[in-house]
Amino acid sequence: MNKRLVSFIYVFGIWLGISEGIGAYQADMPAPMLFGGVIQFPDSIKRIPDIRMYHGGTKITTQKDHIRKKILFSIPVPDRYITQFTLLITPSFRFVTQDNTVLYRALEHGQPYKFYVLTLKEKVIHPENVVLLGNSSKEPTSHYYWDVKEIPLSTYQARIPDDSIVICYNPDFVDAISGGNAVEFPSIKIKRNILNLVGSEAKLHENSIELVLASLDHDMLHTSTKESVKLDYQAKTIIAITT
Repeated sequence: MNKRLVSFIYVFGIWLGISEGIGAYQADMPAPMLFGGVIQFPDSIKRIPDIRMYHGGTKITTQKDHIRKKILFSIPVPDRYITQFTLLITPSFRFVTQDNTVLYRALEHGQPYKFYVLTLKEKVIHPENVVLLGNSSKEPTSHYYWDVKEIPLSTYQARIPDDSIVICYNPDFVDAISGGNAVEFPSIKIKRNILNLVGSEAKLHENSIELVLASLDHDMLHTSTKESVKLDYQAKTIIAITT
């Protein structure tokens, strides 16, 4: 047999084995987990305004529910064991660059903001501490909740953490961040008197359009989230929480 043909078959065999190994490894890799989230507006508004959101280097896709006055979003998390996130609400931010390379994101001096640390925690409920209604199970159950703490961004030396969830919106419009569970972030609740704060619903949408237009430069440096990521319905049983 021709030596060149033998060498080709040998190299092709090695390449095929490596390719099959990589394919098997990728097939065994767990799918990213998907955390859902909600921005809840009051019933007093008729239409939901547009809001830009980012996570890491991606622009988060949002969906508006005008009937229930909500903005729905989801964030894929590659490591399902991550239980702590940071959330920044601010009208805008800037990129710090060097030699045409983006180093990190930061706030302009004096820019209003609210910065939160969200930590998913577990509370074990023992049967003897609750009234069991027709439930004969003696096993303890786990309840997952979010511990929300507002802290100054100066803790991070004014630099926005790379994996922060960033919502480009007026932080003064945010009333509370609460609720959530093992697969849902706590809800971001907008103040009930938001129309009084801005003057009218028309003014509310004008402000939102201005913020979206101001975010166009940010969009160029963020990729869009992939729609192929699916919700991990078993996350409640496999997620590990450390307290």
